[in-house]
Parts: sequence; structure tokens; C-alpha cells
Amino acid sequence: MNKIVILPSAKHVPLELQNEFGVIPTAMIPLDSRPALHYVAEYYQKKGFNLLISANESAEQIVNYCSHHQELPIAVFNVGETTSIGETVFNTLNSLTELPDELVVNFADTCIAEDLFEGNVVCFSRQDDIFRWTTFQLDSDKLESISEKWTSKNSHTPQNVFIGIFRIIDVSHFYKLLQESISTPSKNIDPFYDTIQRYFNNIEPYRKTFQEVHTWRDFGHLDTYYATKKELSLNCRYFNDIYVDTRRGIIRKTSKNTQKFINEIRWYLKLPVGLQYIAPRIFKYDLSYNNPSIEMEFYGYPALNDMYLFGNHDIGVWNQVFTA
Repeated sequence: MNKIVILPSAKHVPLELQNEFGVIPTAMIPLDSRPALHYVAEYYQKKGFNLLISANESAEQIVNYCSHHQELPIAVFNVGETTSIGETVFNTLNSLTELPDELVVNFADTCIAEDLFEGNVVCFSRQDDIFRWTTFQLDSDKLESISEKWTSKNSHTPQNVFIGIFRIIDVSHFYKLLQESISTPSKNIDPFYDTIQRYFNNIEPYRKTFQEVHTWRDFGHLDTYYATKKELSLNCRYFNDIYVDTRRGIIRKTSKNTQKFINEIRWYLKLPVGLQYIAPRIFKYDLSYNNPSIEMEFYGYPALNDMYLFGNHDIGVWNQVFTA
């Protein structure tokens, strides 16, 4: 069975992330020494999908990474200058010699942390900060009142938002609808969402699922990027326990590997004065063998290795780093 995931990454990251990483495509947003595309590819590789990245702006960064990670089922297609997600997805499908038996569209800055349901699926979540999300309402299993991100919504309560993951079973029908939406675009929503609405609203209820997702990794906004970074930091070695107080910016760590952990705490405490300013501040510690612990400053900003490996900063930025 030919199953494909399209990862739209034709545009650069928004300005808030460019300030952190420079001008890079969305698929290359780094976290914990890997770009976003690697997390997405790993998930779908286990499910038997092949991954096709729709690139354009700074596409060479994606091509270069994929060429060095041939263990992942990733191909890169340059979609050219596109003006919408719909056009990006359409150009990608149009480049194939034949349409796949099954299609998943997974936005480049989103990685699901739950199992994706079978069949035709729209993944969504409930969010309060709806201005920056594309919202919709569900009425008798139909998608209604789609409102694009970065537009005012007359609501002060949590709303349904698309998280950027869609599973399509009748790909040929979806393709025809997408072609129609691009030919006669709506002024209000992206042709992709117009197609999603028409496709899902004409499917019988038993053939579709609106999957509410509670756990996913969102790389696409500065605050959600740091929330994802915090989540990964909590996914530590089995013998360690970590708690992050994001409000105060403090991380508390304990460990069952007692002697190793005590040595780690002593390493921090014995840092020379000239190096202490580049290490987290220590607020509290306990070197007792029965229950060693440490409370220290939590660094939420990007690691230098991520900035170096996947960022796109000029020499002036690195001069500042090494002269700090």
C-alpha cells in the first residue's frame, strides 16, 4: 500500500523564531540536536509511511540534512513560489507519477505525540489563545465557520483549532476538490482548508473522525517551542527525576544514581568564578547520600549546538557568542 505524508515547508519560520535561529525553513526548526522534520519522519516511519517534504525557501538546508540521514524515508520536492498551503500541497501531489492510496498532510512545525486514528481524520485541540490559530466549529459532524489564524475571532472561550495534521483516504477525490479550490479561491480561507471542509462534510459520519489531540509538539511559535523544549527536558534518563517550574524558571533534579549525581552537583559548585556566569545559577542543593537534590536556573533558550547545527546566523552573531 502506497502511503505518503506531505510535510509542507515552503516558507521560512516566522520572525519571532528567526530572531532565535536565523532564516530557516519550518521543517528545520531545531530542538535537542534534531530538526522538526526528524521528529515527524521518525513517527511515520514506524507506521509504514514515506515522507515527502514540500520545500522552496532555503530548500537547500532541507536537502542537505536529508542527504545525511538516508535512514529516514524522506524525499524533498521544490514546489516553487506558492501563495497558500493549498497550492503547496497541490503542487506536491501534482509532481507524483500516481496518487498515493493514503495521504497524511502534517504541517512542518507539528509532531503528534499520540497515535493517529485510522481512516479520514482531522486532528484538533481546544485552545484559549485563538487569534494565532485557525479555528472551526463542529455542527452535526460537519466543519463550519472556519476562521484563519491571525484574524480576530468574536469569542473569549476555548475554541476548536486545527493542529495541522489531516489523514485522507480518498486521495483522488481530495485532489480534484483541491484543484477546484485553487482555481476559484475563497477570499476568507486558504484553499487547503476550503478543500478539507468540502471533503469531510461530504463523508458519512462512520467514515471520518475528528480526533481531539491532547499531546503534540508544536515548534511553530516561540512560546510553544519553549514548552516543547521543557517537555523534552522532562523526558530524562530513567534513573533521574526532573521538575520544571516554568513560572519561576527553576529546575529541580533528583536521581537514583546517587554517587554520579553527587559528583555532578559538586562539578557545578566547583566551577571557577570566571566560568560561573555561563552556567545555571544554583539556588539550593543537598549532598546527602540518601536523598541528593539540586535546584537550579532553567535555561529555556536554544542550545548553542542547535543554533550552530541548524540555525542560519551570520558571522556577526557568532562573534558576539565567542566574545561574551
